Amino acid sequence: MRIVQVTEWFPDYAARATLELSKRLSSLGHEVWIVSSDFDQTGLNRYRQGDTFVEGLRVRRLPSKPTRILGTQYVFYSPKSIENAHDFIRRLNPDILCIQSYWGMLGLACLLSPSLRRIPKTVTIHGIISGYKGIGLRFVAALLNCFSQCITSIAAQRILSVSRLDIPRIESWGVDRDKIEYVPNGVDSTKFAPVSPIVKERLRTELGYPKDRIVVLFLAYLRAAKGVDVFLDAIEKARRIDPDLFFVIAGDGPLKDYVRTEIESSNLGVSVRMLGFVEEELLPSVYASTDIYVLPSFLEGMPVSLLQAMSCGLPVIATPVGDVPEIVKDDVNGIIVNVGSSLELSEAIVRLGRDAHLRDRMGAASRKTVVGYDLDSIAKTCEGIYQTVRQESAKSRRGG
Repeated sequence: MRIVQVTEWFPDYAARATLELSKRLSSLGHEVWIVSSDFDQTGLNRYRQGDTFVEGLRVRRLPSKPTRILGTQYVFYSPKSIENAHDFIRRLNPDILCIQSYWGMLGLACLLSPSLRRIPKTVTIHGIISGYKGIGLRFVAALLNCFSQCITSIAAQRILSVSRLDIPRIESWGVDRDKIEYVPNGVDSTKFAPVSPIVKERLRTELGYPKDRIVVLFLAYLRAAKGVDVFLDAIEKARRIDPDLFFVIAGDGPLKDYVRTEIESSNLGVSVRMLGFVEEELLPSVYASTDIYVLPSFLEGMPVSLLQAMSCGLPVIATPVGDVPEIVKDDVNGIIVNVGSSLELSEAIVRLGRDAHLRDRMGAASRKTVVGYDLDSIAKTCEGIYQTVRQESAKSRRGG
C-alpha cells in the first residue's frame, strides 16, 4: 500500500509515535510518506521546506507559522500551503490517508478537501482536548473540539484511539462503536532495553552524572500539561529528606527558560541537570543511565516516553491520567500519585530512592509489562485496519 501520514509536526516528541509506526509499516513493504510542517519544536530550525528524508522515511514539509493557543503550540498554514499539500497528496494517490491530529489545521483541511474525498481516511486520536482552566480557555477548547469532532466523525472511515478511556468519548460524538479501533502506542523493546551495571556506569560517566547517587529522570516536552511545575516542587521537598538524590530534566519546549530560572533561583543546580532536547538515537542511553522515571502529567493519552522508560527496566512514578493506569500498576511496576500533588510525588521518589530491592522488582515488572506493546504487532494491527478500510472504500465506490 501507499500510505500517507499527515501530522502537524514531525518527528519530535508526540510525533515519535508516528515516526516509529511509519518505520515499521515501511519495513512491512509499504510505501510511506509523511506530510507535515517545517516547524521545529526544539526551536533549532533544523527543517527546511520541500522533500527530505527522516530515518529513511520520505517527508514533504510545508511552510507554516506556529502560534501558541490554549497553552499549546498550534501550527497555521497559508491557503497556498494547504492547496499545495492537497495537490501533492492527490498526485501521490495513496491507498490510505492517515490523519494524526484530529484538531490540527492541516489534518482538518485534508478531511474537508473535496479533491481528497475519494481517498480512504483514518484519524488517530492521541488524546482529546480537555482540562484547561478558566472559562475563556474552556470555551475556546470546547468550540475547537466540537468543530473537529464533527468533521472527524463524518469524514473518517475509521477512528483509531491510543487510549481506551477516550473510546466512550468518541462514541459520544455520534460515532458507531464498530468504526472505532483501539490501537495503543508501542515501543521497540530491542532498542529500549535494560543495560548491565558496567554499561550504566559508563553512560553516567559520558553524561557527567554522579556515579554514587540515585538519578531521577523527567523526560517530556516542557509544557504545563506534563506537570513540570509539580516535578520542580517535588525536587525541593525530596531533597530536604534525601539530599543525595540527583535529578535530570530532559526535553525542550515553551517552559524551558522558566524551568532553568526556577532551578537557578531555588539553588537546585548542584542536584539538577537540564539536558535539553534529546535526539532519538540518544534516548535509550538517557533512560538506561537513570534509576527512576517520573511523569506527573495532567493530561495524557498513551505516553510513549512512559513505555520507553519501562522497556528500559525503570520503575516509574506517574499520575492516573489517560491510559497510564492501563500500564502502570501501583506498587507492581511503579507508583501512582494524585495529579498535581508534589508532596505525594516527592514521597514516592524518596521511597524508591532508598529501596534498591523495590526499584529492581518494579523495574523488572515494567519490562514485562511492555511486551504487550510491541511495535511490530501494533504495526501489523494498523496494516490490517488500513487494508480493511481500503477494501470497504473500494466496495462502496462500486456501489456494493
